[in-house]
Amino acid sequence: TGTVPAPHVVDAVALAGMDQPARDAEWEKWEGVLIEVQDITISEGVDQIGDDPTFLEFVVDGDLHIDNSLAEIPAANAVAIGECVNSVVGMGDYFFSWKILPRSTAEVDISGTDCGGAPVVTVAQVQAGGVSGPVKLEDVVVTAVSFNGVNLWVQDAVASAAGQGIYVYRGNASTPDVAPEIVTGAVIDVVGNATEFDFNITVGDGGLTQIASPTLTFKSAPAGLPTPVTGVTIADLNATVTGEPYEGVLVQLTNVEVTNVNAAQFQFTLSQGANSIVVDRTIYQHTPVMGDCYATFTGIFGTNTFDDYLNLLPRAAGDITAGGVCN
Repeated sequence: TGTVPAPHVVDAVALAGMDQPARDAEWEKWEGVLIEVQDITISEGVDQIGDDPTFLEFVVDGDLHIDNSLAEIPAANAVAIGECVNSVVGMGDYFFSWKILPRSTAEVDISGTDCGGAPVVTVAQVQAGGVSGPVKLEDVVVTAVSFNGVNLWVQDAVASAAGQGIYVYRGNASTPDVAPEIVTGAVIDVVGNATEFDFNITVGDGGLTQIASPTLTFKSAPAGLPTPVTGVTIADLNATVTGEPYEGVLVQLTNVEVTNVNAAQFQFTLSQGANSIVVDRTIYQHTPVMGDCYATFTGIFGTNTFDDYLNLLPRAAGDITAGGVCN
């Protein structure tokens, strides 16, 4: 019969700008408390949690997850990345992520207009650090699409450059393929969540920068194909300081030799003297022979985030030129 206390307003946008330990400490204060967040931007659209198709959530500024544990949330087609949410009221909670649990659908007001939208940034700005959460990349060039047609890589211009390539993660093999016109060299816009994915990673700088849960907009067909950065060595890629700028970038190696073949894992090793790197089939599967020497070998440099190793990803047979001089 009493009056339900008014929710305490938490500044989720301010929390989004904190580092993870500070953010965790702030959200911890509101666990079990009726709270409200206002003028927040959606960073991940409605998605299934775990194996239950009825258990759904979306994510807003501050890595705050809003799910339907207590009440239904708006339908997926009403909640898009980059859109503004006027307010959400609910119980502060934690279960593998910080949450707010609305007590009724009416407590999720998606009619916001004062969030500023996803800022327009370049790949270079994201890779340089300091940019996270919802972003928009305009007129970027597709460098490659994964072999299963789901995920892709983009860069700021046709000519590859250090710090100007990035991985765009759309999901697993069950995710629908990208539109057929989104091919290598196509120009697109990408709206998604800039994040540092660090599952099980110790190599490199300890994380893989990516754009997650994206919306892709086709702009124009290829006017030219991406050209790789040349003059890069395996030693450059393996060293943290010199390798990090090439994460997500199309690079070309010269005079490399196949020194190991792991057919069971669809991968092999390229070496330059004492320095080696693993080649994966994420985009294209090349079948080498031990001792093969390549005059040039082109691929996208990155990290296998689950098995924790640096890798190189060729995109097609044309990325590999036989010959050269190998030790």
